[in-house]
Amino acid sequence: MKSLDIKYRNDRLTPSELTALRAQTAGMTDSEIEQLMRDVWMNEEPDTSQVDDARLVSLKALIDSRLQDDLIIANEVKQSNTRQLFTKILQAAAILIFIFLTATTFHFWRENEKIEKGDMTVFTRKGEKVSLSLPDGTQVTLNSESQLSYTPKNYNKKERQIRFNGEGYFDVAQDKDRPFFIDAKGLTVCVLGTSFNLIARNEEQTAELTLERGKVQLLSQLSGNICVLRPNQTAILNRSNGIFTIINNSDICKVTAWKQSLMVFRNKPLGEILVELQAVYGVTFSTNCQKCLTDAFTGVIPSTDLHEALDIIEKTYHLKAAIQDRNIFLKNMF
Repeated sequence: MKSLDIKYRNDRLTPSELTALRAQTAGMTDSEIEQLMRDVWMNEEPDTSQVDDARLVSLKALIDSRLQDDLIIANEVKQSNTRQLFTKILQAAAILIFIFLTATTFHFWRENEKIEKGDMTVFTRKGEKVSLSLPDGTQVTLNSESQLSYTPKNYNKKERQIRFNGEGYFDVAQDKDRPFFIDAKGLTVCVLGTSFNLIARNEEQTAELTLERGKVQLLSQLSGNICVLRPNQTAILNRSNGIFTIINNSDICKVTAWKQSLMVFRNKPLGEILVELQAVYGVTFSTNCQKCLTDAFTGVIPSTDLHEALDIIEKTYHLKAAIQDRNIFLKNMF
């Protein structure tokens, strides 16, 4: 069959061979004929004996030229498609970035607007201390369980006003055109530039301010009484009647010892010391040495190390501390 096919395509079949080829192909299916033609096309060497070399070279050059043109066009199309794809990616990325930046800007604008319209509040929990700087440069250190708040929109415009509850040390930036006001439940403190320690806890019946530097004016909101303090003076306000008591020659180091995590006591009964330690450490004290509670103590006790504090009390009063959870029992050793 293969030899007859070759002769047929080269026009060398005899009449009898042509008849035989027709008979063979008539008995073949279309797929068999297709496979035969594919084998010939893929595997048969072309007969170039009737074509001169110059013609073959010319045909090859033409084919190569067209193939090269097709390759160039294909590359250009590919590059064009790549550029278009890259451009589309850049456009999509630009749109996404624009949307992200717009959303982020809007978010921060809304948050900033909320902050400006609302109050800024800083507070500390039990056993915590924190230092902060107000917008005018005033430095504040808050003791345990204290809170300071102000309104950013109004602060440092015509005046500087804060609301306060707790204990804090204030180093107020000087500004004679904008007085600094503290509102602390029944007490208003007015300063221009000074340093002082303020204890004004809402749950306590007194508020106390000790001045280290400068000058302050205090106003009782209940009685309208006013007092002006000089350095090393302490003013104690009785909130129930609005009356001030002035103490001269105050020990500012003792008053501000809490900033160094220390508690300074001078001739203070142990019972009162234990009450303060309970508040600082969040524990409960009990003892079988009742007379020890009235004995005066002078010294320094840390406010951040309970074991060291107990060690000082044990050695001073000859007691032994037994700790169970947050309960501490001080046992008399004699």
